[in-house]
Amino acid sequence: MHAENNNMRVRELSEKCIKAGIRVSTAESCTGGLIASECTALPGASAWFAGGIVSYLESVKTGMLHVPGETIEKYGVVSGPVAEAMAENMRLMSGTDIAVSVTGYAGPGGSAAGPSDVGTVYIGLSSKFSKFNVRYFLKGSRSEIRRSAAAVAIGLMCDEAGKFADR
Repeated sequence: MHAENNNMRVRELSEKCIKAGIRVSTAESCTGGLIASECTALPGASAWFAGGIVSYLESVKTGMLHVPGETIEKYGVVSGPVAEAMAENMRLMSGTDIAVSVTGYAGPGGSAAGPSDVGTVYIGLSSKFSKFNVRYFLKGSRSEIRRSAAAVAIGLMCDEAGKFADR
């Protein structure tokens, strides 16, 4: 997704959040704060963006985001259940209406299973209406995978914010 399209989606997210009177937050791993950066690049973001946590290490996921160690042991740190727990716990801790999370392999290494995992990304989302995770297989360089994951996450938040605006 091009930067211009991403900027348009952030503006749309901002408008929906302000209209509905809601706030969003992020819990990011492989995107390293890109989602939060995109959101806060827009003037007036404090009206709808509460904050985020970059949880690159497993210890940050368990310690700050309260992802159960058992969940990580059972499914792996890059998994749907971990992404979902990251989003849910971020939403509850921050008191926001929507939280999104990202965990994945941006490359170039991949997991212990090998470089074939590069581009595997799980995005979690939590709101009062939804709690889910989605797996994506993204292609490109490390930078492209990270930017694509951020763009998808912003799109998911934007779609979810529409549910609040419609009620």
